[in-house]
Amino acid sequence: MKLKQLWNWLCALFVLVLGNQAAAQQAGVVCEDPGSSMLWEVQGPGLGAGKARLHLFGSIHLGKPDFYPLHPTIEATFRAADHLVFEIDPLAAADPQVALRMQLRGMLPTGQTLNQVVSPEALKNLEGVLDRYGIPLDNLMTMKPWLLTLMLANVQASALGYSAQHGLESYFIAQKAPATEIDELESIDQQVDMLDRLDPELLLGYSLQDFDDGAAEMEALIGAWRCADKPALSEQLFSEMRAVEQNPDADERAGMEGLYKQLYTDRNKVMADGIVRFIGSGSGSGDWFVVVGSAHLLGEGSVVELLEERGYTVSPVRLQP
Repeated sequence: MKLKQLWNWLCALFVLVLGNQAAAQQAGVVCEDPGSSMLWEVQGPGLGAGKARLHLFGSIHLGKPDFYPLHPTIEATFRAADHLVFEIDPLAAADPQVALRMQLRGMLPTGQTLNQVVSPEALKNLEGVLDRYGIPLDNLMTMKPWLLTLMLANVQASALGYSAQHGLESYFIAQKAPATEIDELESIDQQVDMLDRLDPELLLGYSLQDFDDGAAEMEALIGAWRCADKPALSEQLFSEMRAVEQNPDADERAGMEGLYKQLYTDRNKVMADGIVRFIGSGSGSGDWFVVVGSAHLLGEGSVVELLEERGYTVSPVRLQP
């Protein structure tokens, strides 16, 4: 698995991945299908008939100023919402105390160093990548591999001009009406608990493979995202996982399948369960705008598929040029 998958998978934990067609329009990108979007309308039990409305929307945590404003359809849908639902509450995640707690949880136990939890080969590859950015390995020897992987992903994204302050979560929070309520499907502690369970060698080792190609692959992925090209996005996100299923090395295959399950399958179920609870909560009226990483809305076992299995109709929303 190359960096492009792990970059998206891990940054999706902090609501990083994939958004909508509007960014392509602002950036002057020519799309094969300009009406495509990463917005879905959900209909079914407890929804419609003058009651609640619910939309799913693929997010991007890092962005650029020219992503905004969004397409008028998306802007209108978002601004009509009584409830904004994120993977995690961006306001809570931005709390300095929460950030400090996360950073502390990303450090190895006292007396333990990185060379004790990953192989010499992984450590050598990490040092080679860090050298290109002028970052001494000695400064990072007490960090857990998952925090290192997130740091490298963000360093590479920043070098391409993407920043969290221009991400969709920041935009929605800044633009929402004062009365709009904010809810979350997960918590930051749940996400960090999951990160702590990931295999450190597998995670760091695969993150460093083909690192030099990571920037080009990121841009290719975001290019597909800007056009909301769902087949291309699915291919780029999941093709190597499908290849892993054919890997004759049973241990490697099992390791990658376990990583996929923890990052996607299990979390998709949690998100679908949370959405169903929101639909059934309160008075059963109002508008819900649910923002999750687009990787959770694509592929097998996605949130879209899980909601459909529960009797909901999930329809892509077309945009007018």
